[in-house]
Amino acid sequence: FRFGKLNDYNAAGIVAEWPHLARARVLDMSGCGLGDRNAETLLASPHLTRLTGLDLGGNRLENRAVRTLASSRLMGQLTWLNLGNNHALGLTAARALATAAAHALRHLGLSDTNISVTGLHDLLNSATLTGLTTLHAANIGRYGLAGVPAADLAHAPMLSRLTGLTLGGYT
Repeated sequence: FRFGKLNDYNAAGIVAEWPHLARARVLDMSGCGLGDRNAETLLASPHLTRLTGLDLGGNRLENRAVRTLASSRLMGQLTWLNLGNNHALGLTAARALATAAAHALRHLGLSDTNISVTGLHDLLNSATLTGLTTLHAANIGRYGLAGVPAADLAHAPMLSRLTGLTLGGYT
């Protein structure tokens, strides 16, 4: 299911109560203008029982929404998650994801956030993201990866499992 911009303050609540969400395997809420409160309302929906893909990119999410997602039962069933282009997401969000019970997660999009190199390090050394095969983390802070010794990231256990890795930054 794909939704456009949700201008109504309670639109996420209306979507969350929609019983047809129970059929959805993928939910695209990218660019809907969601903030933490609306995202948390959506994530609390009892109808997301079959969801395996979630796109929350390009919203106004902050760390609180990601902490809520990371500790939810939904996180354990997702195989694909995009949180990219949420510029307020930082190290707290990265650490919540790095410790989430998300063994099924295969794809994680975090480009154009502010998780920082420290957050990337935590994700690449996560003991719980064991199924991750694709990580998009370009432009993850004001300075990207500039000035970071490659050896600091090169020995991360996850690198041997990844089949797709997008890095880069502002130069």
